[in-house]
Amino acid sequence: ADGSEPWWHFDVEARMVEHETLWIMEQLESFFLRYLKPVWWDRFVEGIADFLTTIRNELVRPVWSFVTAPFRALAHLIPDIDWPWNFELRGANVSVKQSPFRRMVFDSHLASHIVEVLWDDPDEFLAVGQTLTRDDYGAVARVPINAPTADGHFKHSAIGMLKRFNLRSVTHTLTRLMLFTRGSRSWTYGRELLDAGVGTARPLAMVEDRLGPFRFRSFVLTEEVEGTTLPEFLAETPLNTLEMDRLAGQFARIWHTLGELRIVHGAMHASNFVVTPDRQLKLINLDGTWRHWFDLTFLHRRDRDWLRFMKAWRGQPEIGAAFRAAVARHFEEVQVAQRSSQPLPLRLQRAA
Repeated sequence: ADGSEPWWHFDVEARMVEHETLWIMEQLESFFLRYLKPVWWDRFVEGIADFLTTIRNELVRPVWSFVTAPFRALAHLIPDIDWPWNFELRGANVSVKQSPFRRMVFDSHLASHIVEVLWDDPDEFLAVGQTLTRDDYGAVARVPINAPTADGHFKHSAIGMLKRFNLRSVTHTLTRLMLFTRGSRSWTYGRELLDAGVGTARPLAMVEDRLGPFRFRSFVLTEEVEGTTLPEFLAETPLNTLEMDRLAGQFARIWHTLGELRIVHGAMHASNFVVTPDRQLKLINLDGTWRHWFDLTFLHRRDRDWLRFMKAWRGQPEIGAAFRAAVARHFEEVQVAQRSSQPLPLRLQRAA
């Protein structure tokens, strides 16, 4: 009736289907879509989802909690023993505290009582904060930390952001026992990006639950970045061409620096960029960040980061064009600067 052909019309001649058979199938399809599907399909999908959720909450979780209860109780008791291999190393900028069951890396200027709370029970410190998000994957809370010191450390440290990264499943845990945790990646790449001139939340501490070399849950404490996410800022703030180019230029420098370091963010959505009150662009949520040494993986993951960022501007082509032009312009400037001394490496040309 509407002129559209059902999916089976494309090979009518190839399969020699009779027209009467096609008519019967069309009638059955229309009857199904009109009378049957609206009645039971939504209820069927909801029923399956409710059934699986019930099995998970009423069977899997209680059994897993019962099986792991002795180990969790033992984990609370054993760290209280003064093991001879517990150690703490203090450095000028970074300090390390470690036992067989926990590892903590923290900024040496962090207040001692915050260090002790994070070492003893980071979950309790997370619970007393202002919870922002909490789900099966983790939790994020605003927590009070030390005020800025006289020498200028921790400029925005009156409030910090504490994140916890949970274990998702048995398979997820077993396949990541020896890999870097999301908390350690946030700490490592956060400090590296700050040293490279990329604005991001300053990491203050990282805690990992361990059993010898095996790694489980992790926590990361960072400064709070005050500001508005990039999509909200562009939606609420009218910008002229010069201001838009300046903001896009900051993104281009961040993008180029990540390419030089061969670092992929992993979740470079526009909402993971924050515009501060002084209109500085900062990159946040580095727990999925990773360095790739081979072009085979690096270029593919970098392309995915670019597509994630540009997805936010599908309905605003002028904004997407401004960011594209800024990246191209910055790349040309780098080429001109490098041409006088040495040619730009091929890997950077491909990454850009």
